[in-house]
Amino acid sequence: MASRNYQDDLFGVNKPEEYEPPYRSGEDQDFDGRELELEKRSIENNLLKQKFLKRNEIWTFSKWLLIVSCVVTAIILIFQAIDWWIFGYFRLDNKIIMSITAGLLVEIVGVLYVVARQVFDDKGRD
Repeated sequence: MASRNYQDDLFGVNKPEEYEPPYRSGEDQDFDGRELELEKRSIENNLLKQKFLKRNEIWTFSKWLLIVSCVVTAIILIFQAIDWWIFGYFRLDNKIIMSITAGLLVEIVGVLYVVARQVFDDKGRD
């Protein structure tokens, strides 16, 4: 078998590559160690991509939910502060608005908890 050197691969390792005919009589073409290894790597890469995309989707959704919740909560709190400053007391409809604000604050805490739990779980697995 003739061997030839090929250039450094991505990891900078020189390996001699042996020439093999495209078809070897009497052997199964599909059962080749290199093809099997390439298939395994391809499957592993696809799984890693799927894991990354899923993590990215959760983070993107959580991020936008957190941003919207913070903005709405800030607007409501600003209006509450202005109203309290002008009138000096909370009116009945302000209690409804304050309950909505409290719900948004709970939502913000929940989103932060989900994101933190996912981040720490992923670091623990690696």
